[in-house]
Amino acid sequence: MDKTYIIPVPQKQQSQARNLSRYSVRIYSRMVSTIFKLNQNKDIWLSKNNMEKLIRLYSDDFPLHSQSIQGTENS
Repeated sequence: MDKTYIIPVPQKQQSQARNLSRYSVRIYSRMVSTIFKLNQNKDIWLSKNNMEKLIRLYSDDFPLHSQSIQGTENS
């Protein structure tokens, strides 16, 4: 079972943490909508590897570190 921990973020890093969170949500939302559109329109369901490639493709539009992108893939 995965656990979620809430940790305090120092005041001067809160805007950076918020931006990183927004970028991750945008990548994830774009990926999910694309997957469902492919499924509805073309009757294609992507494998896990292809989904990860899709996330990497979409993540090029956002200034995220590779480990942040990897975290988005695994969520």
